[in-house]
Amino acid sequence: MEQTKVQVKVYKGERRLKKGLVKMAAAGFVVQDRTSRKQLYSWTTGIFTRKQKHTVTFFKTVTK
Repeated sequence: MEQTKVQVKVYKGERRLKKGLVKMAAAGFVVQDRTSRKQLYSWTTGIFTRKQKHTVTFFKTVTK
């Protein structure tokens, strides 16, 4: 029987994205979809920022 595990992760910045991709690949996950957008305003600090926000969907098929 096969099961599919799906995880959606959001990374802020290119460096965190690269670390996250390596970590998830080591765990056996494969990238299914990836989107990026610029966050122009930070609600927590109240200042304008130019950080990229990356949303990545990972999936992994597990055979039992």
